[in-house]
Amino acid sequence: SKPNKLNLNTPRVTPNRQQRRWFLDRLRTKRRYTLKSSLSAKNAILWHENTPSSCSGRLLCRLLSWSHAVSFTGQLRKLAKPIWDAQLTHPFVKALGKGTLPTRKFKYYILQDARYLEELARVFALGAQRAHDPDTALRFAKLVEETIVVERSLHETYGKRWKLTPDDMRSTRLAPTNYAYCRHMRSVAQTGTLAELTVVALPCAWVYCVVGQHLLGRGEPSPKHPYRDWLLLYGSPEFAEITRWMRGLVDREATSAGPAEKDRMAEAFLTSSRYEWMFWDMAWREEQWPV
Repeated sequence: SKPNKLNLNTPRVTPNRQQRRWFLDRLRTKRRYTLKSSLSAKNAILWHENTPSSCSGRLLCRLLSWSHAVSFTGQLRKLAKPIWDAQLTHPFVKALGKGTLPTRKFKYYILQDARYLEELARVFALGAQRAHDPDTALRFAKLVEETIVVERSLHETYGKRWKLTPDDMRSTRLAPTNYAYCRHMRSVAQTGTLAELTVVALPCAWVYCVVGQHLLGRGEPSPKHPYRDWLLLYGSPEFAEITRWMRGLVDREATSAGPAEKDRMAEAFLTSSRYEWMFWDMAWREEQWPV
């Protein structure tokens, strides 16, 4: 039999309360298909890691565009939240704050960090060359100076306690993790844009600012605290200002970056964030080359 023709005069059916609730629930479910509510930051990172490289650009651009109210660096921070949270609970960081970290482990850390800062200064020097305006070039040049002079002075202060000369510290062999981290930064800085160069170094400054302020949250360390100088440097407002400037530069550059560049920026930021955790862990284990 033929189907009945549509009767345009059929009275409109008003959905009952249960039907309206079902429809609204379906609508909310669709709207929740965003990073904020459908994916945790940790799952987003794992999803990205297990996604073929051909889709990574589209994927991260979708993840990073869920909210226009949050800055680009703020969105990167949300993506890296599980990695950063793990840093605050690492045994090296906890012992450093309490002052119970064995001197041997802290000495290992300082020697490796001194070598790392040499590479970081080179990255900032490249930033001065790539800068689009004189003020940005000057600021990068100042970061080169501060990295070499200010932070190295802290290392040399500890070096004198251990009767190590600057040459002794520079001759320290890079540990495997430190070597890989430095090569990661160098690769991005040499082949990427100004935005990529800045964002690959951002976790170093930002993580130390967060860790320093977190450890100073209990109050200023006593004069007898063995790592008082370290805590006061990285928990200081002056060091926090470096992070603010770098974040501002990344956010400005991100406004004109295309999807592929933003994807590379996010990948560089997440990788550097992982290496920051691995650096604490390297020092805690006093990592050596296996062969």
